[in-house]
Amino acid sequence: MGKRKNVDKSKIPEAVKKVLENEPDDNSEVVNVKGIEVKPNNCYKLLIGKMIFYVKVLNFTENPYVVICQDYYSKKVSLDFRKASLIAEYSCDQFERRRKNK
Repeated sequence: MGKRKNVDKSKIPEAVKKVLENEPDDNSEVVNVKGIEVKPNNCYKLLIGKMIFYVKVLNFTENPYVVICQDYYSKKVSLDFRKASLIAEYSCDQFERRRKNK
């Protein structure tokens, strides 16, 4: 991806400014999705469609909203956090306990 050119911000509409401010950097280690800061090695509960995912974030892809995660069954999954209707932080201790019981 190319770098964004410097643009005179006084000519940008307010709605576009809000989107640009929330857009993550290419090499960002923290991504803000729907008010939740998504960080590597943190656990989250996601509701995507009719499915609930309890995951631990491993790392980000080129698109920072698509995250590579590990679920209870130690399977790697890539999830688009923008499609989640619910994102909640989850205790990593509880995640590890449930993972060992599966």
